[in-house]
Amino acid sequence: MKESLTMTVYHINPDTGNPGACKAKPGQCPFGAEDQHFSSKEAARTAYEADASTFMRIESDLKKLAPAWSGKLDPKIEARIAEKLSREYDFLAKVESGAIETKYADIHQFLTPPIHAMREMDSYFANDGESFFYDNLNTGEYFLELKTRQGGKNRECHCNDLPHESDCIAASNKELESHPQYFNDDDDAYGSTYATFYFRGGFTDEDVRKHNEQGELSRRASMIRELKEKIESGNLGPWAVFSGSRSSAHLAYQQAKETLDYNLQIAKKEQESLKITSRAIDSFTSGKPISDEDIEALNATMGWGYQLSPQVNDRIKVYHEAKNERIAAEKMIEEAQKLPDGTLKEHLLADRGERSYETTEKFLGRYVKKKYYKTGSFLGSHLSDKKRAEDSAYKYGYVDNLKKLKDLEKSQKSSIKSVETSVKNLEKLRIAAWRDGWSGLVEDLPPIPDSF
Repeated sequence: MKESLTMTVYHINPDTGNPGACKAKPGQCPFGAEDQHFSSKEAARTAYEADASTFMRIESDLKKLAPAWSGKLDPKIEARIAEKLSREYDFLAKVESGAIETKYADIHQFLTPPIHAMREMDSYFANDGESFFYDNLNTGEYFLELKTRQGGKNRECHCNDLPHESDCIAASNKELESHPQYFNDDDDAYGSTYATFYFRGGFTDEDVRKHNEQGELSRRASMIRELKEKIESGNLGPWAVFSGSRSSAHLAYQQAKETLDYNLQIAKKEQESLKITSRAIDSFTSGKPISDEDIEALNATMGWGYQLSPQVNDRIKVYHEAKNERIAAEKMIEEAQKLPDGTLKEHLLADRGERSYETTEKFLGRYVKKKYYKTGSFLGSHLSDKKRAEDSAYKYGYVDNLKKLKDLEKSQKSSIKSVETSVKNLEKLRIAAWRDGWSGLVEDLPPIPDSF
């Protein structure tokens, strides 16, 4: 509901019993939460006295107020919860019995008779300085405005000269216009299907104050009613009375827990998938084939476009065969270099048609001669061929599939780590939710602080 006034709120100092204007920042008042603040000193005192006097006549017993939860907490804590519950339930009972008036929380009750628009979007008080339609009236009086979706083409009647149907907007507009307090109506400039209907009736500051104040009381009663229903059904712990649906910390915890519960299921699957991924990567390293079952599971995890090629095991085999042949060629050169100088060594290691050559290099402060053999030698050429074969096998089929597995492994580890972090963060949120007024299940309660 739109409010046209910005008013000071008042609380009661429990040490003195006197009302006073609240100057604390929102949510930081030491004398009570938002529901213990009122738009006037009188309202604050009335609520305080009604609350206090009735509480003295009620036995604060959790067994009676929330029997399903009694005996599950420390007796001192149960007594604190029962005390707060009895106050809240008594307030709700007074609202529902009419002892505390909330009739004028519904702004339509200021109209005689009360009337609603069929497609009403909002309703509020405004004085003529706040509405472009009657800027020039300058009377300072308040108007009751109904903002609707009943303008422009929506005004047309399609009942074809028959009795108006129940959802006929034209009939609803006619009823609004025939109300004794109707003043005027106008289509909104920003949307032709929207229209505002204006009613006047000598509305005063007192009417606005009454509407705002009773609106606060009505909203508080609604929250308590919802809280009571959830506690009695066993869906909410009675300690939620210290925050209920107003607890942002509780909502943050609840949302995080729901998300974590879902992610934990995913993480469990990721753990199993990671084992398969690790086995497949080991196969690329060792040269052993990947089982058909693992290939099927990996492809299902990777999704379309990122799956392993059907010839993945052939690619692994070809690469490792080429790698082993390259290693064997290197060992042949090592063995040939151990041969004594002579025709055989020259044949294996020297350039074809050319001899080996010597260079002088500095080694540990001394100049020494070293013999080198050009790469075009018999064994050197053989090694070059094997390196090219290995490089080709690596590039075509082997490295692409290995990269897919490495990316999958990275994603799986990141997902698991993210869940581990979420578990730690959830514990912080849980403690914060308790401090703000826990609204979870008993089994989820964090350690109860001594300061409770």
